Amino acid sequence: MIDVGITRTRFGSGTEKLVGDVAFDEAMEVAGAVTPVPGDVGPMTIACLLANTLSAARMEAARRKAAEAESANMA
Repeated sequence: MIDVGITRTRFGSGTEKLVGDVAFDEAMEVAGAVTPVPGDVGPMTIACLLANTLSAARMEAARRKAAEAESANMA
C-alpha cells in the first residue's frame, strides 16, 4: 500500500506528529507492506520531478537547435 496522504495530528499534550491517511493496522492485514509516513513517496516524487525537468530541458535544447538550423537554411 502506498500511503501518499499526510496529516499533522496534535495530541492532548500539545505534541504534533505527521501520520499517513491509511489505517495502518487494518491495511497490514491485507497488504504486504505499507509505505512509511513521513519519508515514503517524497524522495520518489523529487526524483521524478528532477528527471522530468531534465527531459524537458533536453527537448527544449533540441527544439532550439532545430529552429536555429532552419533559420540558417532560410538565410
